[in-house]
Amino acid sequence: MAKRLRELINRSAKSRRQHGEKFAKSRYYGRNQGNREGMRITRRIAQLRWWVFKACKTKGFIRAKGAG
Repeated sequence: MAKRLRELINRSAKSRRQHGEKFAKSRYYGRNQGNREGMRITRRIAQLRWWVFKACKTKGFIRAKGAG
């Protein structure tokens, strides 16, 4: 699991876009280019948030208008 997480995090933004991932770029991309570690953490949080959302969606917990 952790290994997969690391792979996702380390993959470049472009390749992540090609893989159709929701958070191809972290929300703070460009705003803190110098803060690589911060960006990585942000990306990991975004990733986890997406996974949680996706899990909820597939189990039918989310009936929101924009879900999916």
